[in-house]
Amino acid sequence: MGSIKIKYLFEKRKGRGTIVTGIELFLNNRIYGPEQHPYGWEKFVYDDENIHYALLQLLAERSPNFAQTLLSLTYLPHNVSVILKPEQGLFDLKFIVDNVPFYCEVKVWAILSENQLVRQVDFLKEQDARGVYVLFTKAAAAWSSSDISEQSQGRCRTVGIEELVDALKSISNVSSEVAEVAAAYHRALTSLDSRY
Repeated sequence: MGSIKIKYLFEKRKGRGTIVTGIELFLNNRIYGPEQHPYGWEKFVYDDENIHYALLQLLAERSPNFAQTLLSLTYLPHNVSVILKPEQGLFDLKFIVDNVPFYCEVKVWAILSENQLVRQVDFLKEQDARGVYVLFTKAAAAWSSSDISEQSQGRCRTVGIEELVDALKSISNVSSEVAEVAAAYHRALTSLDSRY
């Protein structure tokens, strides 16, 4: 089987043509609209936290610059791997950066409860580990960076849409496929931000 070439799809938006990649079309696909939901909500593929887990993993493992910026490292990492749902699901992701663990929680539309934060911070203290909270929409509005830092005694930081976009912009020296995924993720985050 020959190599798969990424084809660009043509989509009409507001009377003008826009070139859209396959990954962008996927991420921005509307699963249902307000007319189909009892509370009038709409849902896009990028609203699902599992999509963000996969994107964060893919980008962190393939771009040291992305991992450095996302995790606020003072050095460019050499080896990054990601584990999904570590510690029996206590966190969403575990980044292992040059053998150092960083635990990560992602919230797209759900709220980060104080109880969840306390459980996770207690674990981080026991493990002498660091944490990252990737928070969008309601969770980002409910928890400021200083709140998370204070509650965790400086062990954790928050990453909102702006910080995640900065991490995406830091990506360099990657394959065209990874760059395409990063660009599509950036556009999906912009769309998510505009809906809140």
